[in-house]
Amino acid sequence: MATSSASNTGESENKVRDTLIWLIEQRGFDVAKIYDLAKGWSVAEARNINCGLSAIAGAGSVFVPIAGIAWDVVGLLEGMAKASFSVGSAIASRNGLDARALDAQDYVDVLLLWAGMPEAMLDVAAKQAIIFGNLNVAVGSMAAKAIPKVGVFAHATISATAAKKIAAKLVAKLAGKLVSHGFGWIIPFLPSALNGSVNAWITWSIADVAEVYYNAKFGIALPPSGFLKTIKN
Repeated sequence: MATSSASNTGESENKVRDTLIWLIEQRGFDVAKIYDLAKGWSVAEARNINCGLSAIAGAGSVFVPIAGIAWDVVGLLEGMAKASFSVGSAIASRNGLDARALDAQDYVDVLLLWAGMPEAMLDVAAKQAIIFGNLNVAVGSMAAKAIPKVGVFAHATISATAAKKIAAKLVAKLAGKLVSHGFGWIIPFLPSALNGSVNAWITWSIADVAEVYYNAKFGIALPPSGFLKTIKN
């Protein structure tokens, strides 16, 4: 039984890893569209709106017991990305920055931070602030960037190793959610509610980390005390 459980966990992690790589490197993100939607929001609004949308998406997906899992993973990962970029958009616009302040690679950095791997982040300003406590305003080079256009999807890169580690953490948090897919067709209402709440919970945690990341990236604020210890656990 233990071997079967470990095999199922490994299979789930591989599925999430592959889906994550596809989303980041091939599907991409319409960062300009997200910025336009979220630029007038507060961070709290960006968090709450995206968590609500993730909860609705998660609750609906449970009614497709087996085939729904893969698409639910896509939906959850994309919802996490939208929450992350929305928080970044809210912080950027509040500080006079346009969509050039956001980058598709930000989502990879946020996921790495969320999974307890801040040393693997690529943004130098964010890394310096979060790991070493050195707050720098590193946004001057943005002026040379073209303003992203709505409808143009930006892509990033992520290593298979990093994607695997992120997937392992996500699958651990999704344990109850994955079980709900197996039983949702029998008793759909309770697992559906649970499914949506888990989606919202994970998205909320991503939004919290994104707030720390973008405040550090834009040279606005250092992480709260004990933050690194929290994400490492």
